[in-house]
Amino acid sequence: MNYQELSPQGETLLKEIIDLQASGQDNAAYWSKRFDGLSMQQDTLLRDTFRELRECGYVHIQWADNIPYYLSLTVDGQNYFTNKKAAKKAERKLSRREWRIAVISAMIGGMVGLIPWICTLIGGGQ
Repeated sequence: MNYQELSPQGETLLKEIIDLQASGQDNAAYWSKRFDGLSMQQDTLLRDTFRELRECGYVHIQWADNIPYYLSLTVDGQNYFTNKKAAKKAERKLSRREWRIAVISAMIGGMVGLIPWICTLIGGGQ
C-alpha cells in the first residue's frame, strides 16, 4: 500500500478521474472541454494538481495538444480512498495505544514514587 495524503484539490481531481474512468467517457474529449475557458490561474492550478497526482504515483499522464491525452489510474490511485481510510484507522489505533502507554507509565511512576513513603512507614513502625 503506497499512501501519501493529497491536498483537497488533489482528492477532488482524483475522484473526478475515477468517476470519468468508471463512466467510460473519452479522456481527451472530456479534458479538452474541462480545460476550455479556464482562466490562466485556474489552468495553472489544475495543471499543478495533475502534477501532484503524478508525483504521488496515483496517475500516469501523457499530454497532447496541451491537455491530458492519455490518463490512467495506478493501483494506488484506484485504492487511494480505501488506503486513506485504513491509514486514518491505523493512526487512531496508534494514538489510543500511545495514550494507554502514557497512562500506564504515569501509574507506574506514581507507584514508584510511593516506595520511599512506604519504606518510611515500615521503618517508622519498628
